[in-house]
Amino acid sequence: MKMKTPRREFLKQTVTVALTPLLSSEAMAATTPARNLPETAVEGSPQAAVLENDLLRAVFDSGSGALIELLNKQSGRRFQGRRELARSFSMVVPLPERIWHVIDGTGQKTSNHRMLPNGLEFTWDALESEYVGPMDIGLTGSVTLNDAGLTFEMSIRNRSPYRVESVAWPYIGDLRRPSSGEFRRASYSYCRLEYAPLSPTFWSQVGYWGTEFPIQSVPTPESPWVLIVDEAEALYVGCHDVSAKERVEFTFRLKPGFEKGNTVPAGDTISGQAVNLEFFPTHLSFVMPRESGTLSPIVLKPFRGDWHAGADIYKAWRQTWMTQPRVPKWIADVHSWQMLQMNTWADSLRVRYNQLPEIAAECARHGVTGIQLIGGTLYGQDGRLPIHDIDPRLGTRDELRTAITKAREMGVHIVLYEKYTCTDRSTDWYQKELHNYSSKDIFGNEHGHEGWRYDTPAYMAGINIRPYAWMCMNSAKWQDIAVDQVRKSLDLNPAGIFLDECQWHGSNAFYCFDPTHGLSRSRKFGQPDKWKLCSPAA
Repeated sequence: MKMKTPRREFLKQTVTVALTPLLSSEAMAATTPARNLPETAVEGSPQAAVLENDLLRAVFDSGSGALIELLNKQSGRRFQGRRELARSFSMVVPLPERIWHVIDGTGQKTSNHRMLPNGLEFTWDALESEYVGPMDIGLTGSVTLNDAGLTFEMSIRNRSPYRVESVAWPYIGDLRRPSSGEFRRASYSYCRLEYAPLSPTFWSQVGYWGTEFPIQSVPTPESPWVLIVDEAEALYVGCHDVSAKERVEFTFRLKPGFEKGNTVPAGDTISGQAVNLEFFPTHLSFVMPRESGTLSPIVLKPFRGDWHAGADIYKAWRQTWMTQPRVPKWIADVHSWQMLQMNTWADSLRVRYNQLPEIAAECARHGVTGIQLIGGTLYGQDGRLPIHDIDPRLGTRDELRTAITKAREMGVHIVLYEKYTCTDRSTDWYQKELHNYSSKDIFGNEHGHEGWRYDTPAYMAGINIRPYAWMCMNSAKWQDIAVDQVRKSLDLNPAGIFLDECQWHGSNAFYCFDPTHGLSRSRKFGQPDKWKLCSPAA
């Protein structure tokens, strides 16, 4: 008589199989525990390299550069857990027929390591690929420890025929979860603080079809830091770079996957596989063939307190380089603003220029000293960009200039609203010229945006909206066009110009690879060859 497998046991076996996918060799390299870590690589052995002060102790394997231990000495909290899961770095170097080509630093032997004042340095002379053999790519990684925290830096010498597309460094292979309570990350997101759970639940930001494991990322420069927080203490991780030479994404990855739903497996193993949460800043380095480059410095520092204490670490570093720009006195005073939308690209046509003095008078009576004027340009808010001429349907240029002057005399300051990150693809200007200055991906495709939705049901449904192209901020010709538009607006004598979303470029226009845009001082690494990589976010 054939025995039937009980339903509960069948589901358990099914889950076990689902958690053990057929991995490519690259995926295996990115997921297997650390290799080539001698058993002697513990503190006090010849294989161990130790940095410590009153706050932190960091232990590295000198043979691979793997981070074996990261300890808050004052609390005893271990951020890097199991030694067998320690990692060094991970690098993606696409090959012509194998884009997902991963070089796992834990399997790469250092050619040299040496102690520095308050730090140490690892050197890898030539990396080894299991597909193409030795690669003429050299790395120098340095780690320093001082009162500011533990700082990781790396330089790359790429003499291979392939690009170094991304590098994960530093790499915490086993970010230890607290034994109880919530484990979260906190980051800055569009003028607010955003929390996301890491354990006992984990939110994956990429669909099941796009990644081997559940993953979260926090991008810079939108959030230059991330806080890894439990109920007792936290770890600050900051990108301390002002050059905008690369995009860095703070990455969390859960292995081997969920137990059910979004639940993190409770123990250290499930069905014989290690359960671990990885953390690493992903540097989108794009070091091209025969180029050299440096990664942005990454700083780690434990702290106690709420998110304010973590943000204070970043603010303390920011004060070492940032100079407060000059602002007019009326901005410094405590005051109220009103945002006034005159028109939208759906032709709402709400306010004429000659009506502004009456509105300003009402603002003055109620103590409102600033008006942010939106949609006063041709075809309204976000209409026909980058054209910022006056709209004849709202009045004349002299009427607008007169209204701004009268408002100022009443103590009300009018600030104009403008946008120069994108262009309307439907204009003749775009079709004839502006498309030459749009941001392009590495395949030559244009970076774009579907457009904004205003007023009408068809627009709200996404039908017949006008698509936009993201522009390359490093194109000298595009810069000239934007400056000319701003100059015309300044002729109206406003109190200022608000550049809307000047650091937002959608979900894809972070780098431009158009070779015709010319060399810019913010051009990545400044190498004047055919790979002119531009960063619109710079």
